[in-house]
Formats: sequence, C-alpha cells, structure tokens
Amino acid sequence: MYVNEKYPYAALFAGLVFLTLPFALSVHDALAFVFGRTGLLVSVSDGGFGWRGGWDGVVWFVYGVFAFLNVVVSAGLTKLAYKKMMRRHSRYALFLSGVAACAAAAVAWIFELLLGSAALGGLRGEAVSEYAFAVWLVAMLTLPKRLTRAPVQPVVFHRKK
Repeated sequence: MYVNEKYPYAALFAGLVFLTLPFALSVHDALAFVFGRTGLLVSVSDGGFGWRGGWDGVVWFVYGVFAFLNVVVSAGLTKLAYKKMMRRHSRYALFLSGVAACAAAAVAWIFELLLGSAALGGLRGEAVSEYAFAVWLVAMLTLPKRLTRAPVQPVVFHRKK
C-alpha cells in the first residue's frame, strides 16, 4: 500500500497510547458514580467530590504494567489500521474496539491466571468493555478522515544500445 500522506496513523498511535487508559478510568468512575460505588480516581464523600487518595506502590505497579501492555496493543491496532487503510468511519472504529476488547480480555485472563481471580477486583468484564469504549472513542477522534492512494508506477531502466 502506498499512501501520499506521511505518517497518517501517528495521531491514532499517540491517542491510543496516551488517552485510552485515562478515558477508560474516567468512564469507570462515571459508571461507578451513576451506580453509587466508589471509583478509582474520584470518590464521593459527604455530598462532595474529591480525588481518591491511597494509591500505593502495588496499584501504581499494576497501572504501569497495564500502560506497557497498552503500548503493545496500541502498536498492534495501529498496524492493523495501516494495513487495512482505515479511515474515520464508525465501522472501522467498531472493528478496532472489537479487536481491542479481545486483546484486553486475553490480558485480563492472563492476569487472573497468574495472580488469582481477585487480581482485577472481579471487574474483568467491566474493564474490558470500558477499554473497548475508550478505544472506539480515540479511534473516532484520531483516525485520518481521508487517505489518498499514491499511484504505483514501476520504474523500468533500459540499457543504452
């Protein structure tokens, strides 16, 4: 595939790496607020909102591992989008979020195998759906609007007679 634009999927990769996990955490906190539970970032106490403290070293380590695995998944999604020449349409974003959901489910399954069923606090399905929604949102924002295919012109060298 030859494309006239230079690095058309750089914004997608950067968005997936840096925005996916914060979007997923904010969606988790919004759903927790709606259903009356405590979130990971924001807590409700005495009718007011406040940043939830108490992130110890273990939580930061797990977040770091998830951030590293997010880079790996983001690279795979970007390569997939590049190979399929995906543009900013909802069907492409849904496809990417489906692939991301499969990858997130595999990562969560591996975590539960290694660390036990309490590793993700029993929120594996919720975390996978929130991650997939965050990937859909980032894909809808950062996929290129249009791509122009470059004409492939073979170069033929002729010998002088």
